Amino acid sequence: MGPSQGVGHVPIRRPRPVAGDRAADHAPPRVLLAADYQRERRQLAAARRAVFVTPPDRPNRVWQLDFSEFETPGGGAWRIAACTDYFSKYELGWHLALTGNQHDAVAAVEAAIGEAEDLAGR
Repeated sequence: MGPSQGVGHVPIRRPRPVAGDRAADHAPPRVLLAADYQRERRQLAAARRAVFVTPPDRPNRVWQLDFSEFETPGGGAWRIAACTDYFSKYELGWHLALTGNQHDAVAAVEAAIGEAEDLAGR
């Protein structure tokens, strides 16, 4: 496994067209997932729900903040901080930066607050 490949990473490559081949032969291949993939996803979802004594029953009660890192071909990395409403799974705001620190988290939350206010008509 290479340095940019995390758990669950499945590289997909599109075959190159060859003269005389039909276009249908060049559709992206389907990714075959492990047999216990769905079971693992259900277990993770149950663990997330178990955190709440009373799960949120409407939007804007609980937000999630997550950082993801994307490596560039030149060896650098971009980090995106994304703020999501837990109930609706609506992506409220995000911030893209080279760093992944508290300032980036605050910027993503501020973007989310602005989006939530726009959606509420304020």
